[in-house]
Amino acid sequence: MFDPYPTMNLEYALKALRIRFGKENVKFAPASRQITVPVQYPGVAEPIQVMLTVEQAKYLAVNPWDSKSIVEGRLPFGLPK
Repeated sequence: MFDPYPTMNLEYALKALRIRFGKENVKFAPASRQITVPVQYPGVAEPIQVMLTVEQAKYLAVNPWDSKSIVEGRLPFGLPK
């Protein structure tokens, strides 16, 4: 998989996402290397849990992306799949 930020380590990306989404909300599963973040979708009371790859988490740590696009799976240009 293409890594848009090969010099960024996972810990940095997780820290940045925890600042953005809340420390207790961002979960990392080492076995699957998946990151779960809660995303508030407009008009929905409860946040939706979105699964990200490590590469996607790195991308989101650096680039803003609106929550509606995240939940709907509309990938911005440059986001790894």
